[in-house]
Amino acid sequence: MHSKIDNYELFIGMDPAIIGDYFGIAVHALPTEIPEDKPWIPLLIKLIKLQKGDYKSTWDQLTEGVLSKYINFRAINIDYTNEKTLADFLEDKYGEDRIKKTPFTKGEAGTKMQMAQTAKTFLENGYNFPDHTKIENPIDR
Repeated sequence: MHSKIDNYELFIGMDPAIIGDYFGIAVHALPTEIPEDKPWIPLLIKLIKLQKGDYKSTWDQLTEGVLSKYINFRAINIDYTNEKTLADFLEDKYGEDRIKKTPFTKGEAGTKMQMAQTAKTFLENGYNFPDHTKIENPIDR
């Protein structure tokens, strides 16, 4: 088992957001077994925004802060479009079996369309978006 939550594994999504001021991180628990009589949706554990800073401070916030708290994660999916170096460093530290580098592509067969279709399925199954005003900023602690 990769998490402290029974019958769930932790998955982390990262969007370094080169153009914006924040680095977004979503931590979800996904069920290891999907009941046939219930819709399958992820359980949101935490939303985190890291303020952009120099590379070392971002790395420290990730490895000594966020990822040390969720060390038993099953996988991290990170946008590999513009932050290849960070994704490569994470892969070196945690292994290629745990770091999924996804280049975000547009178009009908692109990864952005696939994410939109997955999100639509989650919403149809009862997933509710969290209150964006309650996103944790670890710098403010």
